[in-house]
Amino acid sequence: MFVRANRSALSLGVGVWLLSGCLGPLTVDEDGSGGAGAGGHGGAACALELCHTSEVEGTCGGKVCASVGWSVRIGDAAHQGASALAVSSVQAEERLYVTGRYRGAMTLGSQILSEGGLGLDDAYVASVDGYGTNGLALNVGMADAAGAPLGHVPRVGLGVAADDGASVFVVGSHRSNDPAEPTVNLDAFVRSFNPGASKPVQWTRTFGGGGPDKAVAVTAVGSSAFVAATLGAVPGIATETVLSCKTNEGHTVPAGEEHLLLAHYAGDGQCQWVLPFSGGIHRPTAMISSPTGDVYVTGSYVGLLVDPAGEALPTAIDDAAFVLKLDTSGTVVWRRMYGSSSSGSRAVPRAMAWLNGNLVVTGSMAGTIDFETGPLVAEKESSFVLSLDEAGTTRWASRIGEAEGIAGVSRGTGVARAVYDGLIVAIDATGSGAGDEGQGAFLANLDEQGRLRALDFLGGGGDAAARSLLLSSGSSYPYIAAAWSSKLRFEPPETKPAGLDVVMGRLNP
Repeated sequence: MFVRANRSALSLGVGVWLLSGCLGPLTVDEDGSGGAGAGGHGGAACALELCHTSEVEGTCGGKVCASVGWSVRIGDAAHQGASALAVSSVQAEERLYVTGRYRGAMTLGSQILSEGGLGLDDAYVASVDGYGTNGLALNVGMADAAGAPLGHVPRVGLGVAADDGASVFVVGSHRSNDPAEPTVNLDAFVRSFNPGASKPVQWTRTFGGGGPDKAVAVTAVGSSAFVAATLGAVPGIATETVLSCKTNEGHTVPAGEEHLLLAHYAGDGQCQWVLPFSGGIHRPTAMISSPTGDVYVTGSYVGLLVDPAGEALPTAIDDAAFVLKLDTSGTVVWRRMYGSSSSGSRAVPRAMAWLNGNLVVTGSMAGTIDFETGPLVAEKESSFVLSLDEAGTTRWASRIGEAEGIAGVSRGTGVARAVYDGLIVAIDATGSGAGDEGQGAFLANLDEQGRLRALDFLGGGGDAAARSLLLSSGSSYPYIAAAWSSKLRFEPPETKPAGLDVVMGRLNP
């Protein structure tokens, strides 16, 4: 199924909540109306203006209330997922790239992808241009020019990036051992594609040991790819991985640990350096490069996070957030940790963006976390947004959760630069139990000082464990992608989801 819509503005039954000094808990009524409970200041009810409803469409402020210019749903009856979104801009032409997993078949326009068999997940990369047209899709495990496929299924794409030319990098994991063997061994992969070529695969690099290994994020600087991965151990056994970068240097992961690995591959696929970390359980989630070519990595860890030079972040009892800055030679310029030395407080970053010379990180937090601006407290898991300058100094930090109007558990899952000013944060709210209101997909609009200006409810439904909501910045517009099983509000009325489908769209002013 391929559905495309062009609309000048959204018609949202629930609408957008514009903040007027205070905000109580957000409620969503069955008839699609929205309201607010007790206010945050003195217990008075907050005055909230609805936007993007048929009643007030003419009064919407475009700088706060974005519309969706077009949307594309890629659907089939089989299960699909979206892990990462990237936007390329070459000669002022933008393209969106989404990677993830699918089963059975996946249809984009006239293209039909078949998975690698056995009824298991396979990896894809799908793309449309900045107008939602000229779609293409590739099976990431396809045979290369020599006829060699990428290992075996299950395969999953976990990260995607586009360079300043025609190349697209996809990273993830695949089964490396024979499917007839009873134990599955997963290795990490990095693949470079020229999607428009008759033989799209340009080069492939894989690495791993006997444990579960995966590449989870990638960013491009020029024609090079910078990759974040995790190396795992066989249960109960210390496991060595050969890193295969210029020398066949090995790295041992003790039993019960997962280690961060950073790597740099040149445009021809030659490995330039690898940085294996040690000391605990590391879960990198996102990478981004700045206009000056520096590379930033974020994620969470438990225990220690020790770089190859022996420099370590403080011990984390529960999940603590980390942010690293590297130059292109692989030198760690600075490192930051946000967490607590006591149990019960945790911070898990999930996405990053670059905004006017500063880094913005979003994710989820619980308990008390000090982002170096004073403690933020969340009784339930809530979204956070953190802004750092190039030196790693905190500019501001904000929490978006139940007190700000989203019921139950919420997580920041994407962030992008808004068209005019400020930023947009994607929030997936799962609620605190069956029947909770305010569950589903939200877009939060913040100004450049981190003040929340609007909450836009896009729709609910779906398997909270499988769905995803992603954002990425283009040169002119922010773009959205999701894996969602129900119709999101910006999709046209004739949209009929076939299951967990992949959705892409462009956010307009």
